[in-house]
Amino acid sequence: MKRAARIVSLASLLACGGAFAQDYPARPVTVIVPFSAGSASDVIARIVLERMAPSFGQRFVVDNRPPRAARWARPRPRERRPTATRS
Repeated sequence: MKRAARIVSLASLLACGGAFAQDYPARPVTVIVPFSAGSASDVIARIVLERMAPSFGQRFVVDNRPPRAARWARPRPRERRPTATRS
């Protein structure tokens, strides 16, 4: 019984050998800063992200979105992903 279990586990390991982790994320990471460009928060975010990039091996993009009438840094409608619809 143990021999059969070993053979099955070895076969499953060999079958799954081609599954490798993909590089994630494939695109640059977008960081939303809810303040206007050139503000202290923007400058600090850019400095921190610049120092984080080598350790993460990813590129970071700063997206400044100052508040507009109680809409704090929410994704724009065209950028939102579709949600499941109810039947």
